[in-house]
Amino acid sequence: MDNDVNLDNAFVRYRADCDPRACIQAAVENGASCNKDGTVTLTAHVTNTSGHPIQYVMISPAVGATYTVSPNIANTPLNNNLSTTITLTVTGANPTQPICLTFLLQDADGRTCCAISRCFDIHCDCMKITQESLGCDPGPAAYAYTFTVQNLSGNTIQQLFAIPSLGTLTPQLIATNLAPYSSMTITLHLSGVTAGQTLCVMLQAYGQDNDCCLTKVCFTLPPIEIACD
Repeated sequence: MDNDVNLDNAFVRYRADCDPRACIQAAVENGASCNKDGTVTLTAHVTNTSGHPIQYVMISPAVGATYTVSPNIANTPLNNNLSTTITLTVTGANPTQPICLTFLLQDADGRTCCAISRCFDIHCDCMKITQESLGCDPGPAAYAYTFTVQNLSGNTIQQLFAIPSLGTLTPQLIATNLAPYSSMTITLHLSGVTAGQTLCVMLQAYGQDNDCCLTKVCFTLPPIEIACD
């Protein structure tokens, strides 16, 4: 450009690759809730640091993921440096693998401001033990431990191994064929133990696709003053 060229004959184009952390911050808070239907409910904390107001927060799973997330669009107007929390539901996730989500900000004019991805692990119990009872056993064992197990793994539990920390337990292997999110009642027979001892039982589930999961229950053995009939 020389002195004979005016601003009608020239323009400036500016381009910069900005660190996405400069315009958006996102984090998945601890305490994801694993629901009975196999979904996971979690809370995302999103902060607008773009320098201008935004209208929408958009959320998507990683490209190629087999799980889905909802809602995908949250109408949450945010001025610069303000934050919001969004409750999300993830469906179809494998509890043994991380979940990756992309968070995008968009202003009211429909221009995408920026995006950031966050990955996190979920820790869902694969089984839930309820309705426990412990009493005398009319058979050759000293105690009968009865409980209800619910399958929360999302896959069929085909077998359940029972391993005691003390004494002997029968049966050691239970064929369950327990469908996802269904329940069944099991009775285990304990011998070689005495009242007052603390006993732990590891319950190792084995299912489809070689899936394994483990839970452990512990209790103090109560005295049995009258023999069972």
